[in-house]
Amino acid sequence: MDGGTGEVKIYDTDSYKRTGSIKLREDADSMAYDPSTKYMYVVNGGEGAKMAYSFISVVDTTAGKSLADIKIDSDAVEALALEKSGPRLFVNMTGKDAVGVVDREKHAVITTWPTVQVAKHLIAMSFDEADHRLFVTTRNPGKLIVLNTDSGKVVTSLPCVGDNDDMAYDSASKRIYVSGSGFVDVYHQKDADHYDQIGHVATVFKARTSVLVPELKKYYLGIPHHGTTAAAVRVYDVMPD
Repeated sequence: MDGGTGEVKIYDTDSYKRTGSIKLREDADSMAYDPSTKYMYVVNGGEGAKMAYSFISVVDTTAGKSLADIKIDSDAVEALALEKSGPRLFVNMTGKDAVGVVDREKHAVITTWPTVQVAKHLIAMSFDEADHRLFVTTRNPGKLIVLNTDSGKVVTSLPCVGDNDDMAYDSASKRIYVSGSGFVDVYHQKDADHYDQIGHVATVFKARTSVLVPELKKYYLGIPHHGTTAAAVRVYDVMPD
């Protein structure tokens, strides 16, 4: 993904050679992949492209082309989460302080769930589909918010690192990981409605990009270059319960 040029770049995984690209709008950023259709949903447009609204483009990764654009009435859209058992796509409409619910078949936003009553500026998202719970983070203030995906209502919220950017949910261990500048916060899901913070791990300034690989029991955190700190990837072992 190249946000500057607004395109999806395609590479061969054996040779690492570029085999093509799909042109979108500037500021292409968050994306979600549906393995059942091999469609990728890509956020583009918005404030970074000097537009008052954003798009989620539907990209056919088999044919290597864009199929449709879903207009989102927000100049800032952050994270996406796909529903496997139905047609919904959840979207952080950051510019509206709300979660948007998109029907992937109709290519339209069908409802919005505001979070402004709890916190503003939505960033990261993860989904516990089995328990019908959507997790989103905010920066104003730093919060982890839990939403009921049947009703759209806020179930609960907990403090989290303010300058957050990434989140992962591990259904096997019932843990949620939120990475932000200086810290990784870890939460335990006691049940669908109750959560405890079990970790507040000090990291590095502006280290906000992370990936959890449950199969390896590893958590990878990107460390940006800053001052005398060299760019690196820090690897953490995931501790057992």
